[in-house]
Amino acid sequence: MKKIVIPGLFAALITPVAFASNCHGSSDGSAVHGDHHGMHARHHQAGSPVGRPGDANSATRTIEVHAYDSMQFKFSEPLNFVDGEVVTFVVTNHGQIAHELSIGNHAEHEKHREMMLRMAGMDHDHDDGQTLTVAPGQTGRLTWQFQSGDDLLFACNIPGHFEAGMHQAGQIAKNGRHH
Repeated sequence: MKKIVIPGLFAALITPVAFASNCHGSSDGSAVHGDHHGMHARHHQAGSPVGRPGDANSATRTIEVHAYDSMQFKFSEPLNFVDGEVVTFVVTNHGQIAHELSIGNHAEHEKHREMMLRMAGMDHDHDDGQTLTVAPGQTGRLTWQFQSGDDLLFACNIPGHFEAGMHQAGQIAKNGRHH
């Protein structure tokens, strides 16, 4: 008698469907999760008034960033930059909950927080060059090329984190002079 291996066939047929559902929709099959990533990509695709994602090979320095559940960042050095400077940020999450490091100006962070609130309950892992989400106990890298502009702000925009104080201003000097 011949054996038919139905469980293996079933798994092979269902896996692509489950994978696609997980990547492009929420648990109820809607496209909310996909819309979240689309909104996030549209939010950052035009760049930022304070710079753009940089090439790690061009970085002239590295700044360590420590994120804590007390809703604080600790930076290894002052946040003073020069127009055109490329810096790599090594972000370590010392907490028990996810945190993100996002670079932008106040208006960008406000829009990002509004988007995050609209998508509450969804997976908010970002790694788009401007924002990096770091899981508890993990370390990630983000490289940024600064361009002169006022209102430089580093923030965690996960709902409630910014409001609890998880943000810090920086400065970008034009022609090598900080104001």
